[in-house]
Amino acid sequence: MSPASTRSEGLTKSAALEVAGRLQVQEIAPSWVRTDLMNSTNEPRAMPLKQFIEETMKALGRDDEEVLVESAKAPRNNPGPSEHTLVTQFNDTIAVNPPK
Repeated sequence: MSPASTRSEGLTKSAALEVAGRLQVQEIAPSWVRTDLMNSTNEPRAMPLKQFIEETMKALGRDDEEVLVESAKAPRNNPGPSEHTLVTQFNDTIAVNPPK
């Protein structure tokens, strides 16, 4: 499932739950986090896991529908025609200097 379809499905389900008056859903949109995924545990360009958790927990304390850590804001706020450029730049950077 693509990230876009995952997000769409999540928004649809959260809307249904909120209409039913059961709960408020907050979507967490992560940045690149230092984990075993993509061999990025020691990747300096990735956000440290502890920092991600701290920023996420702080953001969950607000009533925002979408929880964004600071490093996720630039990619998230760049949809549309210029989104491809941002993704291509990121992919090129990884291709030239892959995670170790």
